[in-house]
Amino acid sequence: MHFWITTRYPWHHLDPYPLFPTTSTLPNYRGKGYASLILKSIISHLCASKVSLLLVSGTRSLYTRAGCIRTGLEYHYNIRREGITSQGPSQLYSVNKVLNRARSAAWMLDLYSREAYRFERNLSEMTTLLDAIWFKRENWPMKLYQIADKEKRIAYLIVFKRGNDNRTLTLMEMAGSKSAIVDLLPFVMNEMDADDINLRVHPADTDMVQILDSMGYNHTIGPVQGTVRIIDPSNLIKELGEMITERGWNCSAQSCEDMKLLCRSSLQSIGANTPAEITNAFFGICEDCSSIPLMFTDDLNFI
Repeated sequence: MHFWITTRYPWHHLDPYPLFPTTSTLPNYRGKGYASLILKSIISHLCASKVSLLLVSGTRSLYTRAGCIRTGLEYHYNIRREGITSQGPSQLYSVNKVLNRARSAAWMLDLYSREAYRFERNLSEMTTLLDAIWFKRENWPMKLYQIADKEKRIAYLIVFKRGNDNRTLTLMEMAGSKSAIVDLLPFVMNEMDADDINLRVHPADTDMVQILDSMGYNHTIGPVQGTVRIIDPSNLIKELGEMITERGWNCSAQSCEDMKLLCRSSLQSIGANTPAEITNAFFGICEDCSSIPLMFTDDLNFI
C-alpha cells in the first residue's frame, strides 16, 4: 500500500523515499483499527529496511496518530484577475487548451524535469498521472493549458474549480516560463469564468517568487501538502549530513526503535524524543528547528 517516489530537491543524490498515498476501509469494517494496523505494519517494515523518511499524501488523524506531521514550507498566493495588467495572448505568447493529455506528456515532462525541486518522473509515469489526476466529479471544471513562444512550447499549467459556480481557480501544477504563466493568468481566469486564482509556490521556485513579489503580491506561509514521518533519524542524519553541517548543527540520534535526537549548535541545542518532534526538528520552520528544505509535495497531487 505504498509507492517509492524519487525526490530531487534537495536530496537529488539519494535513493527513493516511500509514499503512503491513501487508505480506505469498507463501511462494515470501519472503526476497528485495521487501517492503523496496516500503517503501523508499514512503518515497522520501513524501520527494518533502514528507510529514513515516509511521505504521506494526507492529513487525517490516522496519520497524525502514527507520528506524521505537517511540516516544511511553501508560499500561498491569491491573485485577482483585475490585479494583472496583461489580458491574454499577445505577440509574445500564445495559449491553447490541451485536449489530448497523453500526447502532450513528453514535452510537459521535459519542462517539468528542468525544475530541480520537483519529484522525478519518467514518461510512462507522466502519461499515467496526467490521466489519474483528472477529476471525475461532475461540475468540477479542470483544464490543461500550453503556452508557446512562436512554435516552441515554453510552459504549461493545470487549473480547476471546485464546482461550476465557484469563482476561484486553483492552480494544481505548472512548469516552464513563470513570466509567461503569470502574464496569461487573466486570460485563463476569464476562460474559466473565475475572479481569482490560488497558487502554492515552493521557495525554491525563485523565478515565480521574484515575479509575484515584484508585482506587489503578498503571500502567506504554510506547511507543504500532506504529512511527513521520520522513520530512522540516525540514517537521515547520514544522508543529510552536508545540509546539517551547513546550518551549523552537530546531530546524533538513536535508530527507529528508540526515537531520540540531539542536535547542538554554537548557540542552542535541540532535543526530540518522538517521531513528530524529530520530524519538526529537521524540517520545521522555527527557531529551534534546523529548517532543512522539504521537497514540493504538491506534486503528490499526481499520485
